[in-house]
Amino acid sequence: MANVNLNPIGTAPQLGTDRPEGQRIIIEGESFSDTLRHALNEVNHEQLQAEEAIRQMVSGQDVDLHQVLYSVQRADLSFQLALQIRNKFLQAYEEIMRMQV
Repeated sequence: MANVNLNPIGTAPQLGTDRPEGQRIIIEGESFSDTLRHALNEVNHEQLQAEEAIRQMVSGQDVDLHQVLYSVQRADLSFQLALQIRNKFLQAYEEIMRMQV
């Protein structure tokens, strides 16, 4: 496998520690479609976590209501962000299509 340089987004973690939650690592040379796919997978993961938290709460398991609400809010915000990014892509595409060549 080729030598791959990793560039963390945000502050770099200290050696020997895990990266902070929410910090993504981008691999140089990663294609745009791969980056987009990873971002959508993260949104899906947030949705699944929220769904599982709700399922546990409804089934009567001992879960913290604040954690359930936090999970649902994170999932909602990540979905809203993905939706806004999609809208910006569509606006850019429509603008490009209106350009005269």
